[in-house]
Amino acid sequence: MIQKKIQKKLAMWHVNSPSPSDVARPTFTPCTIITPCTTITTTPSAACEKALDLDPKYVKAIARKGDIEFLRKEYHKALETYQKGLTIEPDNKACKDGLQKTMRMVNSSTGSGEVDKERAAHGMADPEIQAILRDPVVNQVIQDLSGGDQAAGQRAMADPVMSAKIQKLIAAGVLQTR
Repeated sequence: MIQKKIQKKLAMWHVNSPSPSDVARPTFTPCTIITPCTTITTTPSAACEKALDLDPKYVKAIARKGDIEFLRKEYHKALETYQKGLTIEPDNKACKDGLQKTMRMVNSSTGSGEVDKERAAHGMADPEIQAILRDPVVNQVIQDLSGGDQAAGQRAMADPVMSAKIQKLIAAGVLQTR
């Protein structure tokens, strides 16, 4: 009798279980996916990464990943993610809005002169930011800019690679402009 009830429950569960297409595009809230053998709990960032592993051009997942990075105050990563989404789909509203929202936050915090310690800590923990800060050329440019040598700073900012590195440090909250 108990064996029949278990078999009936398993049969009902199997009919109601998620199809492979449902699992391929996961939701972006903390969720639990139950399969016959295991239970997998996934975070929103892991769900985005999994969706992007399955389809690297899935712009909705790219936009969600940017949103998650924005909420974590990892603005330098969010900017890159939204720009990546816009290179794939230039008219994507979510990526455009996210990029504008992130730029507003970066500009408002750098323009106010206040230091967001949480944002700076997130930036300093990022290996990419650490690598930029270890670059002797970047350190020289930062010294030139902070020492008042604006001409040297402007020459360095004319270089697109150096400008991108400095902008990334500003977006990460590691470097402040006044």
